[in-house]
Amino acid sequence: MQVSDRTKHCLALTLLAGLASYVIWHFAGRPEVDIGTDFSGIWADLWNEGPELSDNTTYYWRTGGRGGLTLDLLNLLDDTWQGEYDIAANDWEQGDPDVLTLRSEKGVSNMPCTMAFGVMKICNENYGDTGWLGINEIIIGGSNQRTIESSLAKMNDYYLGRASLEERRYTMCHELGHGFGLPHTDENFNNRDLGNCMDYTNRPRNNLLPGRDNFLRLQEMYGLPNQRPLDPVSPNDQPVTPNMFDPNNRPQAEENAPGEDKKEKKENKEDRNLRSRTVEEPSEGQQEHSELPRHLAREYKKAMAELEHHMQMQQLESDEVQGSGWRRLEDHSHGAEFVRRLGQDHHIKVQMLYASPQN
Repeated sequence: MQVSDRTKHCLALTLLAGLASYVIWHFAGRPEVDIGTDFSGIWADLWNEGPELSDNTTYYWRTGGRGGLTLDLLNLLDDTWQGEYDIAANDWEQGDPDVLTLRSEKGVSNMPCTMAFGVMKICNENYGDTGWLGINEIIIGGSNQRTIESSLAKMNDYYLGRASLEERRYTMCHELGHGFGLPHTDENFNNRDLGNCMDYTNRPRNNLLPGRDNFLRLQEMYGLPNQRPLDPVSPNDQPVTPNMFDPNNRPQAEENAPGEDKKEKKENKEDRNLRSRTVEEPSEGQQEHSELPRHLAREYKKAMAELEHHMQMQQLESDEVQGSGWRRLEDHSHGAEFVRRLGQDHHIKVQMLYASPQN
């Protein structure tokens, strides 16, 4: 059968159009998909370039009405993690807008990785084949159940002990961000990376640092040091409103007031650089580092034992978890969030970053 010249011409145009479409797709920054290792969720997300957000509830550390957040970080990491921790903590400290004042304390090896009031502890251990790379736990209290009272960030050496430097840095930065109260900026793994470590990604090398969106969000939550928060609603009294996620509605950092000495402002900034010291025990009477009350510590230990059992048994489906009092807030293949009541006045929220996609 002979093919007419017109048919040949149409076929050639079709091939050229297909080739042009592929070139545009390839060079316009479309996601790098490794079909051999991760086929999960591709068809749902491949053409979706927008960020995906689920539970956007934000929780806050108590600031006493002062602008900015001053927080103690208790570093219980072993020597293999000091480099990644130092980089991540300094990256969060040197933000723009400059919201955080972090005081790093190096604990001794026998200090327990357990909850304590007013501090975020950072730990690493071989926690076994739990399914998660990193995890952040926060205890929430206050009259509105939105005040962070304690936080733990844990790195799982079962996976991260042999992971790339980029994977380790991304996980450390990510879990510290949750400890400050930040949610994810995007939960679509297969779209274009946003360049910040609170964005889920299959390419950690692209998201090693906190980004400006993260610091603007922190400014919305806590304000700037020596200034009132930009949001007129007290962060310890009200939840964040949904329009805070709209980039068009984000407030900008305040300019210097007329006559303000920029040099003095820079010096104040340098005075607030990350400070480190070694501690063996909290100072006597240092209430902000005190251990949990016995009844709350007992509830916390019981709750985490239940969740760890579900992880070991690979029983993280909603109905299975709810049977033990836990409630699953999110359901996606690369991470999960769970919440559970601890007695009458507190909740615990756990955010997991999975080591590999879950079905």
